[in-house]
Amino acid sequence: MAKKRNKQRTRTEPGVVTIDPNSPNEWHKTPGTGAPFWNVSAIALWGERLRKRAKTWEHATFLRTDWEKQFAKWKEDHKEQEMSRVVVLNGALDETRLAQAKRAVALLPKDKSDLPNAQYKLDEAIAFALKCGWDPLADDLLVKDVIPELLAHKEQCAKLPWREPEHIQTNTLDNHRKNSKYCLEVFGEEKLSEINSPVRQKQVLADFEKNDRKLAPYFKKEALKSLGMLLRWLRKRDRLKTEVNVMAYQIRRTTTPKAMTLLEQQQFLDRIYYSRLAAAGYMRFYLGLRPYSELKESQLEEEYGLSCDCKTFMVPLDGKTGHRRVPVPPVATIVFKELLAQGRLYKKIHKEGFYIIEPGNPSSWTYLFGKCGYHVSMSAMTKACRKNCALH
Repeated sequence: MAKKRNKQRTRTEPGVVTIDPNSPNEWHKTPGTGAPFWNVSAIALWGERLRKRAKTWEHATFLRTDWEKQFAKWKEDHKEQEMSRVVVLNGALDETRLAQAKRAVALLPKDKSDLPNAQYKLDEAIAFALKCGWDPLADDLLVKDVIPELLAHKEQCAKLPWREPEHIQTNTLDNHRKNSKYCLEVFGEEKLSEINSPVRQKQVLADFEKNDRKLAPYFKKEALKSLGMLLRWLRKRDRLKTEVNVMAYQIRRTTTPKAMTLLEQQQFLDRIYYSRLAAAGYMRFYLGLRPYSELKESQLEEEYGLSCDCKTFMVPLDGKTGHRRVPVPPVATIVFKELLAQGRLYKKIHKEGFYIIEPGNPSSWTYLFGKCGYHVSMSAMTKACRKNCALH
């Protein structure tokens, strides 16, 4: 018995309107009601697929006539694009040919994503460049010319109310500034139309290490992170037409960090108890609270902080994890009551009676961790000592 072959579906050319079935005496039937209908379909010259269901033959022929008129008008308005249906550029994509490619691609019709329509054939070199992230519609600006705009935007975001989706904290803004310096040093002289490619990014990093200096893994990671943020910001504002594509760079740890032994835990608690960050340190240790996002002073009037009986901590609504209740272990409650008796527990008292804890700052925590025996750079310890913001 011969094997039944599936009937190959024939695709219509762009600009051709089809009616199925193509006869006023034949029609499809709607399931259930049995009402007749005709399917009218076409592929527009600009790449869009058009489909309509007509309930009468007259409506179907009207749609066909109307669409054919639209195609004829579009063809008349885009004569220059029709003449550039095939783009051929032989040889390597040097600066001259990239300029020619940009002019040629600009003449091609675009799809919904504002990219060259797939039905138009491109030279292999141009197709490869597009696949690797070359953006023919991007400005010929350098990365160093656009980063100041991004930082200015981030500064405005830091001034927004915390309820706004684009709001960022001041320490986040400081991190953006620091990472942008790494990005400027490595990618500052690169063009926006060419840097959106992992192949190009990897080559730039290799050339920098070959010609300038060796880069630390952290330096590479933060430079790429800042570059990705810049490209996504441009993409969101339609200044970049291709999807953002930044190479992944992971810092692999050779060893697993050890957990604190019981003796190390006791040494940490003893050292932190005699500091001005005793309450915040015990909350970090026993409750797992973040000092800068959950112990910080809230901008709202809702109740938050440590309860009067020292058995519950209410995280503020504008904290990183949102408003939530955290039970305090009995051993931490004993310590908090002792600190309260000594007058070292809270920074101030909320109008609802909750104790607001002093969260400290990065320099004071750095100095404290160094005193506890953790590895801290000498420059960070010196900076913390000069600020005089650590242990008494």
